[in-house]
Amino acid sequence: MLALLIEDVTLLAGPKITVNVRWRGGRNQTLLVDKPLPIARIRKTSEQVVQLVDELLETSTDKQIATKLNELGHCNWLGQPFTLKKVISLRQTYALKTRFERLRERGMLTGEEIAKQLGISPTTVHQLGRQGMLKRQVYGNNCRCLYEPVGEAQIVKGCGGRFGGRPAQLIPAQPPEQGAL
Repeated sequence: MLALLIEDVTLLAGPKITVNVRWRGGRNQTLLVDKPLPIARIRKTSEQVVQLVDELLETSTDKQIATKLNELGHCNWLGQPFTLKKVISLRQTYALKTRFERLRERGMLTGEEIAKQLGISPTTVHQLGRQGMLKRQVYGNNCRCLYEPVGEAQIVKGCGGRFGGRPAQLIPAQPPEQGAL
């Protein structure tokens, strides 16, 4: 129906889009329309949220970050709450260092590296970490972790027994005593 009333339409691009409409009766009409935002700008996460994620990566996993962002009332460009996958995508899009990379830069070691250093199996390292004997930092899905270096400390293996046995112990290295000769 509208096509029968309009003779032609001319669009002119500038700071705003100018729409010139020529009607069949000879009347002309000019409309000024704002340009739509580019989709990349619409979908862009705010700098405030990106900076907050970068700060939270120092102390939290991606899953914990999603929970904290939702608690603070932040949401993505569609107005949806953050999920683990959305935080991972945001971290990759803005090239933020992962929690693993940040912990490694601080000198944290993997379970295999600690095991080699102490002369025990990686399974024992993970058990000692769960018991709290080795200090560890979780970096992913609540099961992956890195351990703080133990230096010159040694493990005294425990022995199991019917009535409880003796647990393993981490013996810190004694500083060498220096004195006059």
